[in-house]
Amino acid sequence: MGEEGVSIFQIIPELNIGITKKLSWQARIPFMNINGNLGDVSGIGDVVTGLSFVVNKKATANTVIYGGVKIPMSDANEKEKTILADALSSGNRYV
Repeated sequence: MGEEGVSIFQIIPELNIGITKKLSWQARIPFMNINGNLGDVSGIGDVVTGLSFVVNKKATANTVIYGGVKIPMSDANEKEKTILADALSSGNRYV
């Protein structure tokens, strides 16, 4: 079921630093702000960081290998369990 009157604002700054001619480091740190009739939430999302290496560089195309990790900034599953438990204990039959 969807919610009416929801506004979502998201910005994802990205940092890209060249270490050598072929190796670079990237990081993305998303920020979200969500407002709606059922409540508001805002904060930093999961951080993504990694390294990229240029294997083959040509005038028309590059071949790049990328490896990275996603670092969770919160435990969304725990929050869902708490919300569900609170809703059930308050007698909300629409959960």
